[in-house]
Amino acid sequence: MTHSTQFSQQIEDHIINSLKSEDTEAQVKIKLTSLGWLKLRVITHLFTNQPLEWREQKIDSFLETINTNLGQYPIASYELLTPQEATEKPSDTIQLPLWSDLLMAPESDQPIQIDEDSPKRPLIVTFYSFKGGVGRSTALGLVASILARRNRRVVMVDFDLEAPGISIMFRSDTETFNGETYGVMDYLHQRYLTPDQNIPQIESCIYPINLPTRGELFLIPVGEYNENYIHRLADLDRHTLEKFYQGETNPVNQLMEDIKKQINPDVILIDARPGFNDTSAIALFDLADTGILCFSPTDQSFEGLRWVVKGVRKHRDYEGKPDLRFLLTPMPLVAPEQRQTWITRVEDWIEENWGLPSETTVGELYYEIPYNPSITTLSSLIDIPGSLLNDYLQIADAIDASLPDIKPELEKDGTSAKRESILNELSFDAATAQEIEADNIPNIFHRTEDFPRFLSNKNWLIRGAKGTGKSLLFRLFVEQSQKAKELAHSEVNLSNVKFLSAHGQPRLPGPILESNDLASYEQQVGENSWSIFWLNYALLQLYYAIPELRSLLELDQQLVELVDQDNPAHSPIVEWLVHRTQSPQAGSQAADDLRAIDRWLQDNKEVVWLLYGLFRTCYAKLHQNTPKILA
Repeated sequence: MTHSTQFSQQIEDHIINSLKSEDTEAQVKIKLTSLGWLKLRVITHLFTNQPLEWREQKIDSFLETINTNLGQYPIASYELLTPQEATEKPSDTIQLPLWSDLLMAPESDQPIQIDEDSPKRPLIVTFYSFKGGVGRSTALGLVASILARRNRRVVMVDFDLEAPGISIMFRSDTETFNGETYGVMDYLHQRYLTPDQNIPQIESCIYPINLPTRGELFLIPVGEYNENYIHRLADLDRHTLEKFYQGETNPVNQLMEDIKKQINPDVILIDARPGFNDTSAIALFDLADTGILCFSPTDQSFEGLRWVVKGVRKHRDYEGKPDLRFLLTPMPLVAPEQRQTWITRVEDWIEENWGLPSETTVGELYYEIPYNPSITTLSSLIDIPGSLLNDYLQIADAIDASLPDIKPELEKDGTSAKRESILNELSFDAATAQEIEADNIPNIFHRTEDFPRFLSNKNWLIRGAKGTGKSLLFRLFVEQSQKAKELAHSEVNLSNVKFLSAHGQPRLPGPILESNDLASYEQQVGENSWSIFWLNYALLQLYYAIPELRSLLELDQQLVELVDQDNPAHSPIVEWLVHRTQSPQAGSQAADDLRAIDRWLQDNKEVVWLLYGLFRTCYAKLHQNTPKILA
């Protein structure tokens, strides 16, 4: 290294002395990389209007006298610029946010000053581990659940393309969606093949996770995990990533921007691949505002993480991010003396390698996750008991503290006179949603922050406690559909949508069954036939409400008689449903009918929403006719 330093000074002095005779304002700067290579930057008016080849020959002519040239060791790279070009291209840049490029980069001359106190939204947090098997994906999933329970809008992105973790842990929820599963791999690979096409669209890669909370949780999985996936993964090598970062549009950054635009999240949590691979470097360096380094206090972990932290520090000096926190997981249950030995070593290591930001104690930089067999044996992170989240509250608290406060729906006014005026203007209709006159529903209905979520085709189950407005929402769209479309117009165009009551209050027009009708059906066919019931019940409502559909198929005579009546009696409806259920072709026949209707709707550019007012949910989904179930 001493030889490299001396040679660096010799080259710098020789070039600047050679240039001064022709350009007294010429500048020469050489930086030394961690491996002793040199990065050369020459700025002179002599290069004005000259091609790169001429510039290289000019500098090589100076270097010949000391027996070297621009293409010879130890010169790793060079920039030959005019003063104007130098102004447009700062020297403190890193070409690629990859491990080798970062560690080879020289130290920054002017580290970016960081404002650590300003909250950010969305905040991007990458969970990374040098070694696998330390509970990184589990920690991310549980922290995501906690933040969603706090009314945050959270997105999980699986960037562990080689061995997906978080995608598997939420698989049962993503499998409820029909069709092929798209994800990160599909998004990046297809844009590598066809950069000018928006395929697949980001909407196809996002999967909402059902949670009993007012917050929202979404997953961007890796995609369909099959043999074709492995071949596509091989295409995403370093050469491809270099092409991403050198092109006009970077698919990695485009993915993040599309997520922000589509979901408007509070926080994006990225599950990164362990070790020194390119995708983990991108997830930790380029994308993250905060990195959570998950590790156990072993020699192997400390040695590997030393280089991780060095890379993060260097990138933070250049780009101002990411910040770091450390997660000790899983910590075995050992004697207090042994635990204290580990903790002391961890704290000393963090101070030595990462340092302590101003007014921060080392205890604020790491969190402990004790070993819990109930956690380590989890195969799914859906419907996790609240007691299992307790150990992860501190990490969630740290992330939550970096986010802006959740604003109340109504801004507070400081004057008591204004508040009194508002209270005096308030009037309330004591009637329940079922008792309100249909014409008055649009006047009573109040758009909340959840209304756009109801309008999304991805959200087909609407849950809420009694009195939260489900019935009013149901009646608005069924009984005042035109007003509903007007209210939704700022969010989505519903002009080609028909809203049908697939099941609800018996007073609604059409073949709406009551509880005793459903009990009669179950008594005749048994309790295991409800899936067939809901398919045929949906068919009945569709044929009844849309007469044009009746010409698609040859309907049985009993169904023809039912749909031709203005208000068919309930007994023959139940009789027809029982007959259809007991048919040997019950399931396939109903599915064929629904597919035929679906094709007709697509051909005619129409959409149908089947609205269900239920306490027990059912399943029934058409590609163009998304049912909405209010439970």
